[in-house]
Amino acid sequence: MLKKIKQKIVPIFLGLLVVAGTYWFEVTPISSVDLISKRLNSMVYDIRMRIDLAQKNEKNPSTVAIVDIDEKSLATHGRWPWPRNKMAMLLEKLRNHGVIVIAFDIIFSEPERNVVQRILQNESTSDKIAPGTKLELEKLQSYFDNDKIFSETIEGDDVVLGFVLTSNPHDHIGMLPKPILELTKEQAENTLLNKMPGHITDIELLQKSAKGAGFVTSLTDNDGIIRHYPIVLQHGDSIYPSLALSTAMEYLLINELGFDFAELADKSLVLENILLGNKPVPTDEKGQVLIPYQGLSGTYEYFSASDILTDKVPAGALRNKIVFIGTSAIGLGDLHATPFESNFPGVEIHATVADILLSGTFPTEPDWDFGALLFMILFFGTLFALFAPFLSVAWALFTPMILIAVLVYFNSWLWQYHEIYLSTFTVYLMMFAISIVNIAYGFLFESRKRTQMKEMFGQYVPPAHVEQMTESKKAYTFEGESRNMSVLFADIRNFTGISEKLSANNLKQLLNDYFTPMTKIVFDNNGTIDKYVGDMIMAFWGAPLENKNHALDAVKAGFAMLKAADTMGQEFAQMGADEIKIGIGINTGNMNVGDMGSKYRRSYTVLGDSVNLSSRLEAATKFYHVNFIISELTLSELHNEVFVRHLDRVKVKGKEQAVNIFQPICMRDEATEDLKNEIRLHGEALKYYYNAEWNKANEAFKALHEQYPDLYVYEMFLKRIPQLIADDIQADWDGCYVRNEK
Repeated sequence: MLKKIKQKIVPIFLGLLVVAGTYWFEVTPISSVDLISKRLNSMVYDIRMRIDLAQKNEKNPSTVAIVDIDEKSLATHGRWPWPRNKMAMLLEKLRNHGVIVIAFDIIFSEPERNVVQRILQNESTSDKIAPGTKLELEKLQSYFDNDKIFSETIEGDDVVLGFVLTSNPHDHIGMLPKPILELTKEQAENTLLNKMPGHITDIELLQKSAKGAGFVTSLTDNDGIIRHYPIVLQHGDSIYPSLALSTAMEYLLINELGFDFAELADKSLVLENILLGNKPVPTDEKGQVLIPYQGLSGTYEYFSASDILTDKVPAGALRNKIVFIGTSAIGLGDLHATPFESNFPGVEIHATVADILLSGTFPTEPDWDFGALLFMILFFGTLFALFAPFLSVAWALFTPMILIAVLVYFNSWLWQYHEIYLSTFTVYLMMFAISIVNIAYGFLFESRKRTQMKEMFGQYVPPAHVEQMTESKKAYTFEGESRNMSVLFADIRNFTGISEKLSANNLKQLLNDYFTPMTKIVFDNNGTIDKYVGDMIMAFWGAPLENKNHALDAVKAGFAMLKAADTMGQEFAQMGADEIKIGIGINTGNMNVGDMGSKYRRSYTVLGDSVNLSSRLEAATKFYHVNFIISELTLSELHNEVFVRHLDRVKVKGKEQAVNIFQPICMRDEATEDLKNEIRLHGEALKYYYNAEWNKANEAFKALHEQYPDLYVYEMFLKRIPQLIADDIQADWDGCYVRNEK
């Protein structure tokens, strides 16, 4: 146990260092740090909302209700905007229901055209109206002045109109109502309130008739979600109330508010509280409150405007209520993203805040919040810093998530039952920082293991193999072993002639430009480079990592190398070299692999008869005038995925046993019908050949040679058959052709 602790002393020290740094971050008296910390804590608000949502999913018995200009209302009474006389009728209906205060989450920024006035002012129709008729129409103008009708109806009720404060300084539409607070120029410059230089207000006639007014401006967080509600906004040197605050003031018959500003060391003015009568409303420095959503949309009582206008709402349903008039219709654009719903009606946000202003409490940070935060930093931080180094990577990530979930739930419980909100975001950051430190240290520890593995195998195997070997729990060594593997030899044709035409520097450049892409091809196909001998490349598959598809990967690499050689031919021609052609031989079988050599120089390589045969096959490509030859053992492990041409059955130099050799042509799914037909005919010709039916074999190979004159293999059989006839080869021969060349 003591040994394990010694091994973990470094990550334990680093974890405790994170705890100390977090503690210093909190206790350092820098006001900007404190403000940033408060803003970051709002991120846990979403989690808390979702936890509380299940308990707040029923209708809220509140004095606040919502009259909704919904899809039903638009279908029944026409598209928006409605005539102002219809809005006046809606107010009259609400007055008859005994509503106390009516708040509009709607802006009436343009006057409505008087239909009679429009007729009289229309040049195409005014001349056609008789003088007597025109006089009568002029007398009727006032009866069709819907703005005046709406204005007179507003005067008879406690109505709060909405207006918009904007961030665009060029927005100056309408006359602003009277602010709730005028600031001096110096105060206005030093406040941290949200400042909105533009405004769009209701027409003056309606504004003068209303008892109150409040802005309906909504502000989103950086991610586009509404978590905060601006109780007040600053416009120039004036402070204006929100629609919710103005409605609460009208309901409580309050004309003035108290503002509790705190002055910071840099002369900044931070709003801490707004006094609504005798009730303090704590805000952040921008004059905002966190919105304590009471549930999903529809938590507050909704009444369709259509039902109000057609008298379908039961008597007494709205008596002594505060009514917010707004819309949930999708096309009218007053739907917003909240922590738990993407289309939440803006009017219900105003209703929620107004309800809490009147009968609830916003979450507050208690005086002992700072002490509790320091305790959590020291307690949870120290505990996790001591135990995290002994956890796996998964648990190092999962454990802080569990602790954070517990803290979030505890914070939610305090808010729900005690209206207390604790600033715990830095604790969450600290927990994750300790987790990351331990994971990073573990990564560095693994990096040392990776470095050791790279020192052992990096000069022999591709980086991808080293990576896989370091992630494996298997122990890799240089000790020799016997494995079934595939080995490839690739050689440049007529390299001696090419080298004689090039200078030493050009020859070196040519080989570098040749070996680099060829080596990449081997690595990309899971192979291992054994060595370079002059212009020859030797590579193998199946070690140090086991590979069940080593034969197929080797053949795929061979195809890619041939294609790359064709591409490189033009580049080498510019250096003065002849066209580059290569020959490739691949064999599969048991071979010895390991670190071999002397005490002066060693190499991770393969040895055995199977390796020698591969070298012979590469050399045989010149004899058969092809660029690629594989053995029957390699073919047997290709899973019928490669299309091949049977070249011959031979005994190569140094081998007593006959070997069938094949030319890989392409992947089977790439074979054309013409190629398939050729191979079929070639197979029939070989059948005659191995059965010593010389006349039929001769005719078959002759037909193939006439159809494919560029393929030497058919010419070769045509030359060989007369010799076999002369040697009086009988039908029981083994079909083997003995070659004495390498």
